[in-house]
Amino acid sequence: MRYLILLTIWATLNTSAYCDRGITASGEYVREGICAMDRLNGMVVPFGSKVTLPNGTVLIVKDRFGGNYDGHLDIWMPSESACWQFGRQMLRCRIEVE
Repeated sequence: MRYLILLTIWATLNTSAYCDRGITASGEYVREGICAMDRLNGMVVPFGSKVTLPNGTVLIVKDRFGGNYDGHLDIWMPSESACWQFGRQMLRCRIEVE
């Protein structure tokens, strides 16, 4: 399947990590390669948008924070210790909104 990218944005995001178990806001189970994002510059970031981290890792937006955070990214990780090790970072990312 091919997608048409409608918008590509570069932004510095306030990035953290989470390790919840269960189902995301999009209705899928949490897993590696997903992230949570609400808004960017006031615009709702749709599920399925791609976020490329500085190291080249590509994440898919499948979850929400639930507080209408703007400019925040939450990366799913498999353990609480991995989340603590990641901490909070300001990362310059590419966001592809489809």
